[in-house]
Amino acid sequence: MKTAGQLCRELGVKYYRLDYLIRSGYVPEPKRLDSGQRIFTDEDVVNIKDVICERMAK
Repeated sequence: MKTAGQLCRELGVKYYRLDYLIRSGYVPEPKRLDSGQRIFTDEDVVNIKDVICERMAK
């Protein structure tokens, strides 16, 4: 499981881009900790990578 910051560093994208993908419905909303922090599973990471690759190919 990764936080949004960890995921952004791993993928080399800015947080606002990740947030945009979630808010626009390109990827489902991840689970949140009690503190409200987003937590991404390995499956979420794969889905986000796929979406980013698809959008870059356009």
